[in-house]
Amino acid sequence: MAKKTDDRSKLTQSQKKFLEVFEKVAGNVSAACEQANIKSRTTYYRWLQNEEFRQAIEDVDESFIDLAESQLRAAVSRGDMNAVFFILKTKGKSRGYVEKSEHDVTVSSFEKLMQEVD
Repeated sequence: MAKKTDDRSKLTQSQKKFLEVFEKVAGNVSAACEQANIKSRTTYYRWLQNEEFRQAIEDVDESFIDLAESQLRAAVSRGDMNAVFFILKTKGKSRGYVEKSEHDVTVSSFEKLMQEVD
């Protein structure tokens, strides 16, 4: 679960407004800048140097990942086979659910000749 830090007292009003919008637009930086009247993404990247701001951004991102994981679990419960395959390929590797590809490698005539010369 995301580590929530509610202490945003060191943030500017513009940063707080941006964070409020950023959460509503699910972490879309461009949309958040536009809706919060931030003129440039450069401002956002400069703000990331502030530890409190960066932590708040990370909290929003983690919350969105939590939501996606919840939706994935729900999809598996509904029997959505794409979700089932995804879980097995990512979380089920230790149980043998991995995709393997077989490669038939043949040596070209030139390579055979070079091997014979050695």
